[in-house]
Amino acid sequence: MAYMRTSQPTVEYFAELLQEREKLQLLFSGNEDAAMNILEEEIARVRKAVYDGSFVGGGPIALPAPRGVEAVIRQEVPVPDGPFLEGRRVQQFLIGTQHFIDMLSRFTGCTIKVIDYSHPKREKLEFVIKIRCLDAANRARVRLDIATEYVESYLERLVRH
Repeated sequence: MAYMRTSQPTVEYFAELLQEREKLQLLFSGNEDAAMNILEEEIARVRKAVYDGSFVGGGPIALPAPRGVEAVIRQEVPVPDGPFLEGRRVQQFLIGTQHFIDMLSRFTGCTIKVIDYSHPKREKLEFVIKIRCLDAANRARVRLDIATEYVESYLERLVRH
């Protein structure tokens, strides 16, 4: 894939960048290098250009023309263990996450839920964030990729703090 700055980035180019980032992360796991930083900057630039920063305002996503039949695409994102899942902080985590999920659901048009798989006999808490998108297959995949990326970055920030 060629990295070139286009005057009007497309959703397809954005999807290619995300796929390329996944490949690079697998190849260079744990190593932060200049290429990854450049790629992250380009992803941020394209995301802003394609979606006009509408995530905060809840505006529409620029989606490709629908192809094929309607499809339901699902994905689960496990919530990693962290200090935010201890004691009273669980309630704060759930309240903050619910607000984030409501905004993300409006933005992407996907159904997003936090599911508690914890068992009373075990002390460990287990949460999963389920994402479900219903649209034409190509559009549902774009919506799901965007929602998954936002959820993963949100959880990553929680783990770091």
